[in-house]
Amino acid sequence: MAIIDGMIQEFEHEAASTRKILERVPEEKFGWKPHDKSMSLGELACHISDTASWVPTTMKQDEFAFSMDGYEPYKAASTKQLVEDFDKRVKEAVAAMKGTPDADLLKTWKMTMDGQTIIEMPRGAVIRNFILNHAIHHRA
Repeated sequence: MAIIDGMIQEFEHEAASTRKILERVPEEKFGWKPHDKSMSLGELACHISDTASWVPTTMKQDEFAFSMDGYEPYKAASTKQLVEDFDKRVKEAVAAMKGTPDADLLKTWKMTMDGQTIIEMPRGAVIRNFILNHAIHHRA
């Protein structure tokens, strides 16, 4: 079995758990914050939903230059939209991962922000440590 096949299984397993959480986020509580400095429940749910969209970029590019300039975080208008968008992103992520040779997972991937290196590690580690674990961390 190719390394990517195991990663896809893990990704789909965690996506199913994430979906269960997202479909239970009440729209009337999207604005709720546990603390003034915290993200709102809606912002956090949108952030979690959006992490799957990072996979295609990671798989198709060797470097990603992120900038806060003009950045608009994803915003869902409803729980239904949140879950539908997540499902679409998961399908796109899996499609982007399918068939990836082991050698490509070992290639260095880099993310910069305003010229500074934020992440530089093998692509497979980015999928697992930066994307998958990031969603799990916020989901908890």
